[in-house]
Amino acid sequence: MLQMKKIITSKSFLKYACAYLLAFVAITWFFYAAFHIPKEELVLVQTKHGFGVCIRIIFNNLMNDFGYLIGFILWPIFLFFDLTFNAWSISISLKSVGFCKTFSHLVAHGIIEIPNSILYTYMAYRAFRKFIKEKEFGIKQYICYVYENRKIHLFCLICVIVAGCVEGFCS
Repeated sequence: MLQMKKIITSKSFLKYACAYLLAFVAITWFFYAAFHIPKEELVLVQTKHGFGVCIRIIFNNLMNDFGYLIGFILWPIFLFFDLTFNAWSISISLKSVGFCKTFSHLVAHGIIEIPNSILYTYMAYRAFRKFIKEKEFGIKQYICYVYENRKIHLFCLICVIVAGCVEGFCS
């Protein structure tokens, strides 16, 4: 856990986390302000809870996490789509049910999911930077990188499962 504490307290991670959050808020605000969706076109669907929903959420979030882990070379594209999709979803929720309901829905699992998302995208970002900067950074070096950071990746995996359970059963 010493290595995870070192990474999380590093200036690079803190800058990345701030930039991630700033970009997320800016994109959400842009979508909210720029797109007018008539009330009659907003379809409210009551979210169901239960084991099946929980499993689908966990599977979807694990695929996202593993996508960054395996496809780190595509980190900028993945990050763009993640930020855009999530910002769009939240802006639609803000328009349809308001700030309080959107916030209350997000807070339970978001406390785990958002920092975890920042962490695993940061790990992909670090691998992406190594790939760009180091000419000898190939598959073997990447496997060593993942192995050296296995506790962080395991922590992210556990967070995905816990956040998915909270979202699937409670949110």
